[in-house]
Amino acid sequence: MIVQLSILLSQICYGRTINIHLKVDSLVEELSLQYNQQIRKYDPTMQIFFETVHQPHITLYMTNFQEGCEPTLRRVLQRTTQNLKTGKIFMEKAYASGSYAMWNSTIDSYIQTLSDTIVNATRHLAVQDQPVPQWVKDIKDDVVRERKIKYVKEYGSPNVFEEFGPHVTLGFDSDTKALAAAMKRVKVAPTTYQSLVVAMGTAGPFGTVMRGRDLGYFYLSST
Repeated sequence: MIVQLSILLSQICYGRTINIHLKVDSLVEELSLQYNQQIRKYDPTMQIFFETVHQPHITLYMTNFQEGCEPTLRRVLQRTTQNLKTGKIFMEKAYASGSYAMWNSTIDSYIQTLSDTIVNATRHLAVQDQPVPQWVKDIKDDVVRERKIKYVKEYGSPNVFEEFGPHVTLGFDSDTKALAAAMKRVKVAPTTYQSLVVAMGTAGPFGTVMRGRDLGYFYLSST
């Protein structure tokens, strides 16, 4: 349900798509790069490139924001993150889900609060009444489908609140069989890191954040 992070935003032609995300530390960055390279070794058509184009991250809120709102968004995030603390992020299992290879983190009260707080603080800057992507309309579970549609209309994202699923996207391939086969050969070890920085990133295809094109950094409180 949560895997289609980029489809909602890739077809919108107004405003600017910004990915407000949690930075990973140097260890998770290096591990993500290694896993990404291993996936490509076994699946050469995989389309995420951590070496040069994209950066590993955990999305907290990605939506289409109003054109020209970046200065206001930076001020809001600066104020909001001053009241959010650093904490442990637990990276768990990795697997292929459809076209995506994802390294999940634990959904605990800490990371859920980070996302919920940022969504509520910045939602007024999002483009209103964004179109519902087809994959959401195709969800068979009536409760989940209607909730995601509601969140798209109100927050510009189907993946907030109960539908939030924190993870690092390690790979994307529309050839789902090739990606699934590759992921069976990649051994991903659970690890833990300390969150330090929230960032505004330029969103790319497939739920990616473009390397070297961040729009702002905001340090979480350590006290």
